Amino acid sequence: RQYFDLEAVVSQTGQSDYALPGLASLFAMLLSSAANLTTATIGVLAWRDPRRDEYTVRAVHGPAAMRELVGHPFDRIIAGVVRSKAPRLIFDTASPKSVETAAAVLYSSRSLLLYPFIEEGNVRGVMTLEHPEIAHFSTDSLTLIGGLAAQALLAIRILDYYHELESQIRPTRALALIATRVQTSPHDLDGMLRMVLTGITAGEGLGFSRACILLVDGST
Repeated sequence: RQYFDLEAVVSQTGQSDYALPGLASLFAMLLSSAANLTTATIGVLAWRDPRRDEYTVRAVHGPAAMRELVGHPFDRIIAGVVRSKAPRLIFDTASPKSVETAAAVLYSSRSLLLYPFIEEGNVRGVMTLEHPEIAHFSTDSLTLIGGLAAQALLAIRILDYYHELESQIRPTRALALIATRVQTSPHDLDGMLRMVLTGITAGEGLGFSRACILLVDGST
């Protein structure tokens, strides 16, 4: 069973920045689906930012998470799972105490589930789910989240490929548009050359910081 529509998420993509609306929607849908499947009251999804080589919070579930997330040691909470590359169940956050249960204690939760999203041996993200009841999560919960994680990683890989392809074809598409306009342009030579330079320097074109065209005077 699919718990969210991969095609719908992919269709929302537009720009090539890592924080795409499509990717943000996928993270929100992923966390919401996980919380609904396990009836978790609190959820946080952190994803590795390759530009800064750190995990940043990309989605939260539950009003308490939104209100209390600021300032708590989330990096330390997920550090153990990132190192072990294995999911973890904490049936009662009051016994034993550990830095990994800091958020759960902060949210007055008693059960904690931590799940790493692993692709090619690397932890791309970590999800934490919480509930106020002791031993609320079980190995069945891990199985459910595992199936959801496989779908999510596939969707994210599709988005990554889409963005890579989009970044490759965007300059060609922009230059083709300029070529068409030059051929039908009512402007003089200077005007048409300015359009060509725009295609070379514009971010949607080749993206060069500077360009110039030298004209040769055939009469000299």
